[in-house]
Amino acid sequence: MTVLQTDRLIIKEYKAEYLMLVQKVFSDPLTMSFWPSPFTKEETSKWIERSILSYKEYGFGRYAIFLNETNELIGDCGILKLQADNTIVHDLGYIIYAPFWNHGFAFEAAEAIMNYGFKVLNIEKLYANMPYNHNASIKVAEKIGMKRIKEFNNSKNRSILTYLYSSVNPKILKKMGQEIERKFLIKKDIWEYASKGKASYLKQGYISTEPGKTIRVRVTEDKSFLTIKGKTEGIARAEFEYEIPEEDANELLNLFAANCIEKVRHEIIYDGKLWEVDVFSGDNDGLIIAEIELNSIDEKFSLPAWIDKEVSGDERYFNSNLSKNPFKKW
Repeated sequence: MTVLQTDRLIIKEYKAEYLMLVQKVFSDPLTMSFWPSPFTKEETSKWIERSILSYKEYGFGRYAIFLNETNELIGDCGILKLQADNTIVHDLGYIIYAPFWNHGFAFEAAEAIMNYGFKVLNIEKLYANMPYNHNASIKVAEKIGMKRIKEFNNSKNRSILTYLYSSVNPKILKKMGQEIERKFLIKKDIWEYASKGKASYLKQGYISTEPGKTIRVRVTEDKSFLTIKGKTEGIARAEFEYEIPEEDANELLNLFAANCIEKVRHEIIYDGKLWEVDVFSGDNDGLIIAEIELNSIDEKFSLPAWIDKEVSGDERYFNSNLSKNPFKKW
């Protein structure tokens, strides 16, 4: 199964039949020069088995990296729960077959996995560890925004001095958050045939829709939230969000929200970034809006083929306004 796709890479769950393809990578002395030794066929088989078990137990693991153009397996990346210096962590790892070094593939894969871990899996903190002299791996960790937090002698790797890097989910970092997002309409003829990704039902209503003071209650399939948003300035605005009990959320909607919005949200990873595509129903039936949340106002990103006109600054498409002036009345 394909987990992620970037411009140049396809990241797939392991299958037992990948053994000989993976063994070609893991048995290569140069590729594995920072590991205790190249893998035997039995060790590679156990590596694949461990990841398959991790998918079932945790919903994630290590994955095979294929080149988009040739479908050649060129490495491994992903997230595993493992012990690093006597602490269980969510470890982000990446291995690229030596003939494909120096092409940016490790960064491309690691960035996609980090975004997937934070935005889709909602992992609070990711770690990466590597020998002190593995400069290429260090460069990748720092390029995706990780910071060195510790040094230790790794008993699992010849007691070599090892650097431990870490990065915190931006959602956790924001006590007072700043939401930076861009909104787009959809080319429905292309969207109809596109891969839709994970889908979930959302219902939300508004206690306040005053300019600069929006208070929203949202109920999802497994969680409920109270969100307070400030005035929009360009594509950014202040945001506080708190998880609340579902019973409280439904009572707030019944007591204080005049009109509710209902929609199905599709989560799609494209070029390492999460797109949320909302397909509205009820009084907003026929409207489909795609959103991407960014870390900075000038952050660059790629557009899927189904993206149409940008409507980030058009207040008609704000959910708070759609609750008062739904799409069917336009």
